[in-house]
Amino acid sequence: MIKNILRGWLDKLTEEAREVIESKCSNELLEELSDLLEVMLAIAKRHKISLADIDEKRLRKLAHRGGFEDRVYVDSIEMNEDHPLFTYFKSQPSKYPEEICSKAKKDGHK
Repeated sequence: MIKNILRGWLDKLTEEAREVIESKCSNELLEELSDLLEVMLAIAKRHKISLADIDEKRLRKLAHRGGFEDRVYVDSIEMNEDHPLFTYFKSQPSKYPEEICSKAKKDGHK
């Protein structure tokens, strides 16, 4: 029963995120963001995570990695196999898919 409830909330989270993306105006966006937050808080509560816990984590990540205030979003990176983070990224292909330029391979570049 508990797993079914959590699965339902996760499905609802996906639905609400989609509605945020599809919002047409600020009022609609506000409505959908509040719905999204409500679902997020229900999931957090189920896992005994408070809004204060979430915000504290958010602020730590903001201080460490920065945020979106400058409207910058990194969608790809390049690194050599000897880079310290290479193994980390390579170990999570669903989160960090690898794209290899076939032209570079054809030209003899790695």
